[in-house]
Amino acid sequence: MAQIGTGQAGFDCGAYLQVGLFFMQKPATWWWLAEQLLLQAVAAGRRCKTDGGRREAIARYVYGSFLLDQLEDAPSAHKQLEAARRLSAGRDWVSERDMGIELDSVFAAASLRLHDATVALIKQTRPNDPRGAVRLSKVAVRRVKGRGWRRQECEALLELAVSLEVWGDPREALSALHRYASLAGPAPPPPQPERQASTTRPEVADAEADAAGRCTASLIAAICHLRLGNAKLTETWLERFLEDATMYGLDEMVAAGHRYIGEFYLSQDYATEAEQHLVQAFTLYYEEVASGAHDAATVGALEQTRQLAGIATAQEHLPELQDTILACTGHRPPALALLLRWRDIRAPFWRPFRVPAGSKFHNLHGEGEGEDGSGDEEQGESPEAAGGGEQGGGDENETPSTGDQEQPGDMEVMHVTTSQFSTESLTNED
Repeated sequence: MAQIGTGQAGFDCGAYLQVGLFFMQKPATWWWLAEQLLLQAVAAGRRCKTDGGRREAIARYVYGSFLLDQLEDAPSAHKQLEAARRLSAGRDWVSERDMGIELDSVFAAASLRLHDATVALIKQTRPNDPRGAVRLSKVAVRRVKGRGWRRQECEALLELAVSLEVWGDPREALSALHRYASLAGPAPPPPQPERQASTTRPEVADAEADAAGRCTASLIAAICHLRLGNAKLTETWLERFLEDATMYGLDEMVAAGHRYIGEFYLSQDYATEAEQHLVQAFTLYYEEVASGAHDAATVGALEQTRQLAGIATAQEHLPELQDTILACTGHRPPALALLLRWRDIRAPFWRPFRVPAGSKFHNLHGEGEGEDGSGDEEQGESPEAAGGGEQGGGDENETPSTGDQEQPGDMEVMHVTTSQFSTESLTNED
């Protein structure tokens, strides 16, 4: 292939960029074409030898932004933007309309976008390689420190704190959070609708990112204190997380706050308080799923919260269940009937049911009179009376008394079929 002159290469680079930028704004079905055009722009920029690499840097900046924003390919975007930053370092290059995009400083623009790509790469790396995420976070902090980019530096410090906590170093994570809090300053007031109408979209996005960052910092502080065994500070930071999320109107984080507080109370054996927060979290997740504005993570959180709420409810009533199980060890039909009803129709064992007079199950709880009109005296007999008393008085092999012969009739409840334990059968009279 014949070598194209540098003038032609520079012209081609600008032309490819302009058309590529056009298709970048189109629906996703056109992105394949945008990528091919941007790759051609990068190749043409590399062939241009008279501008010191300016066109190549601009082309890599645009291509890297496309990979990050449209294709969400953080590793590839990071490589392109890092090359653009390296090419433009120490240069006062600008980009004008001939390149299809206007930039006051190619180096500054590439540095800011490289920061965004680094943050995205940290989040992708952290689950499988927390140590690598810590290293990337430190690089991100170093690149933005002292440049007057407050939001980016706060973001880098927060990612460093999260990565350190996941890596298992809660003390260093708290140190990073302290640096974050010092830089972020006091919390701003919650947004007002009339003020939002007059602010620009980037300002609103920055305010939302700042609010979400403060909530995340509170959550990470709570997790760190939990790892360090400080339950009181854990509760304090979780409550602050929920308060901030509620104040700033971050619905997703409000649901998460109730869930995390519920999990914490459950781990501390505060079943009643845990149940309240978990039920509230379940309600919020359910409303989000029902509205259709959700993703797979929300559905997963909904199911986990439902299970945790069930555990909290069960733990709250565990003493009643234990008492009932212990009562069954003595072959007591009333306690056994409660557990059978729980097994078959999920009737709450902690709320004893009452059977109308005349039902064949009426005497299971010692209520009212039996079918023979003898009442509860038989179940209430003392051991001495059952073993002989005034009537028996003989040896232990003597034929049981009349009262003892009626016990098999009482024990028939153990052989009743499950259908007989429906609500209808327990309320109908014989």
